[in-house]
Parts: sequence; structure tokens; C-alpha cells
Amino acid sequence: MKTFKTVLKKEFKSLFRGGLGLITSLILPLILMPLLMTIILSSNKKEDEQVNTPKLALYVQTADELINVDQNNSLYHEEIDYVLGTVLRTLNPSIVLVTDLNKALTFEKIDIALIFDADLLSKMEVGYFNINVVYNISDSSGIKFSSHILNLIANFSAALTELRLNSLGFNGSEFVGVNYNTTTIQEFSQNKIEGLNNQILITLVPTIIISFISFGSMTASSELFSLEKERNTLESLLSTGGKRREIVLAKVFVNLVFSLVGALFQLISVLLAYLINIKSFSDTVIYFRFETLLFLFIGLISLAILAAILNVFVYVFTKNNRGATAYSAILMLLPIIISYVVMTISPAGIHMAEIFIPFLGTVLAMRMAVAGAVNISYLIISSVINILLSGLLTYLIVKRYCSEKIFKVD
Repeated sequence: MKTFKTVLKKEFKSLFRGGLGLITSLILPLILMPLLMTIILSSNKKEDEQVNTPKLALYVQTADELINVDQNNSLYHEEIDYVLGTVLRTLNPSIVLVTDLNKALTFEKIDIALIFDADLLSKMEVGYFNINVVYNISDSSGIKFSSHILNLIANFSAALTELRLNSLGFNGSEFVGVNYNTTTIQEFSQNKIEGLNNQILITLVPTIIISFISFGSMTASSELFSLEKERNTLESLLSTGGKRREIVLAKVFVNLVFSLVGALFQLISVLLAYLINIKSFSDTVIYFRFETLLFLFIGLISLAILAAILNVFVYVFTKNNRGATAYSAILMLLPIIISYVVMTISPAGIHMAEIFIPFLGTVLAMRMAVAGAVNISYLIISSVINILLSGLLTYLIVKRYCSEKIFKVD
């Protein structure tokens, strides 16, 4: 154990003495997570606030042609006033004249286009008139604007129907086939429902945490293993007569510490992001039982350990630091891809067999938990598999390190 403690102190001092990149990799998530969350929420908030002020193109549909108009058009002045002042009375749009509707929507010169009948006033007296809402599905703001405008049109249509029925001496409710309403399961249930009831948090938080999980260990692995070979300091270390097993285990332990600290910093970054944007989550309910939080934490720790050991494995078995860095970059990208894909999967799409896949199984189990479909056994199984694989890789790392042909082993 003397060799283990000596190497441990030596490596910690060495990493903190010249490890600016290492410290940066630990601090980076503390900055990126709050920043990313703030940008996304600010963007959504801005779109929500502007939902009543779209850039709008107006078109009148005649029997022969489609005419682009604005408030200054004298021929269809009454129809335009009726659509904007009565049907969409809460809307405060900017009317834009365009020459090419497709290009205007594609290049976001406008958000929405409305096409309505040229004779809508006369049609309304005997029946109904038509309004067509045109938007670009590739534009997120266009989707929001169209949904809002369609809701305004639906409310106007319902009110007009009610008015016509009342004028005939009928109560509108007599003609309602179904009286329906929507209720979330969180509101319906008498018990607290586990999980996050905010779609942004469900998708973004686990994705970011898992994506950054190998940042700290990757830089540490480079300093502790491959760079030591290139600097020829490995030979000096092994020539001290210390036990190789204790030397490599000390290095692995240091790497694990930085990986776990990185995971802790990621959790802190999530808390900071939440506190900074707490006003945006006024209607968000976050609830987990103690045992769920415990096994989620264990699952996160198992991911951090596996990521750290995988990085060490790459840097020990690769001939030089350049090659190790390339392979490690792939290891860093894979969690990002996996987490992004998994966080869009519904709990119903997750099967028992997938839980036994290292790393992926834990991410799937965490996805189920944040969505409220908590399965403790899945979290336990996947975490155990991560730890077992980490143990196997550690054995191979020690065996490989002890076989280094630097000097003759007694």
C-alpha cells in the first residue's frame, strides 16, 4: 500500500500543477449547462411572447386568382378588416406584401400566410367562409403561430355557431355531442407521480449529463498514461522498484476520482441552471421517491466509472497519445449520440434485453425514470453490469500495465 499512496500523491500533485486542461474539463459543464438551458428557455419564451405579433401575409381567393393584399387594399378593405378585427381580434400582426409565398416562408420573411374567400362577408350571411392557414413546418415559430391562429379561428367559429343557434331560439349546449376536457395524470392522480413534468428537462438534462460524463476522465487518462510514455517518465516510475499493480491501480483510482468529481459538477450545473431559470419552471413539478433518487445516483456513478475505465483502457492499450486521443474522442461522442437518441424513446419502446447492454441499459433505465415509468430493478441490473464490465476492464488494464517491457521484473 506504500507504493499506492506514494503514486496517488504524486499523480494528484502532477495533475493539479500543470493540468489547466483538466480543470477546464471539470469546470466547463458548470458553465455550459446553465448557459444552454438559459438560451433554450429564452428562445422559447421569446416565441411565446411574440405569438400575437406574427409577420403575416394576406391572400384573397377569387374564382380566378390568388391576390396578395394588405390593409391599404381598397377593393377588399372590408374583408381584411373583418378577418383582422373580428376573427383574429386579439392578434396584432405585421402585414407583409410578398411576391413569392414559398420563398417568403422558407427564408422567414413571414411567419404565416392566410388565404380567405374574396366574398367571405356574403358567404357568412348564408353559411360559412373559408380561411386557410399556410406555414412552414421546418420553422418552429411558424408551428407555434399556426397553432395559435387556428385556435383563434376555432374560438370565433364556436362563438358564431352559438350566436346563430341563440337567434333561432336554441341553446348551443343542446347540440354538443361530447363535452370533453383534458387532464394530466399529475392532476388526475391522488398520489404524487414520479418524474419530471417538463419536456425540456426530460430531454435536455439527462442528455447533457451523460454527454459530459467522460470529460474529466479523458484529460486525466491522457496525463496519467499515454503522455507518460511519450515523456519517458513511465520508465523512471517503473524503475523505482514499486509494485506495478499498486502503481497502475493508483493511477486508475486518480482517474476515477476525476470522473466522479466531473459527474458531481454536472449535477451541480443542473441545479445552477434550474435556479437561474427558476421562473421558467413555476409550473414544473419534480418528484422522486428516496429510493428512486438513490438508484438514479448509483446509475450515474456506474456510468461515470465505466466511462473512466474505458478511457484508461484506450490510453493504456494504444501505442501513442495521438491515437489514444482519437479513440477517446469517439468514446466521448458515443454517449452524446446514445443519450440524445434514447431520450426521445418512449418507455414502451424499451425492452428488458436492452437493459443488459453496458452503458446503454443505464441510460434507458434513467430515461424511464425521468418520464415517471420508474423501474428500480432495471436501474439495479444496468448499474451492476456497468460495474462488472468496469472490473473486467480494470483487470485487463492491470495485466497490460504489468507486462510493460521497461525493465526486468523480479
